[in-house]
Amino acid sequence: MDKPPGAPAQSGPIAVYGATGFTGGLIARELKRAGAEFLIAGRDRGKLEALSAELGGVPAAAVSLDDQAGLREMLEPCSVVVACAGPFSLHGEPVVAAAVETGTHYLDTTGEQGFMRMVSIAMAIAPLRMTPRLSPGWDSTICPAT
Repeated sequence: MDKPPGAPAQSGPIAVYGATGFTGGLIARELKRAGAEFLIAGRDRGKLEALSAELGGVPAAAVSLDDQAGLREMLEPCSVVVACAGPFSLHGEPVVAAAVETGTHYLDTTGEQGFMRMVSIAMAIAPLRMTPRLSPGWDSTICPAT
């Protein structure tokens, strides 16, 4: 699909981490519909392959949250990561750390106050040479259209 007139140029793909969950799947399907350049990511290779096939073969990356080097490698070429793997207090920090280390913009769907505070602290102490935008807390109620 063509991008709408006046849409900004995208400087790298969007990574959707946790794409095989409910919210991540909705986001991935919308990115596909919008014609965005993106990849799906998460921990379960089988689920990622099935979703990739459903979405016409979009790139998929199976990366464990305890594989910091793998997370950095996945995010290095990306313009932004949308984190959807919760609960964020248990699973969120590795993705934030990789985003800060690679200068990748970060957005998530959490409503967890403690996690949002941790991200704010990470943003405050990130080295000045790294300028990712860290935007936690885009909690929402998602109702799929029927």
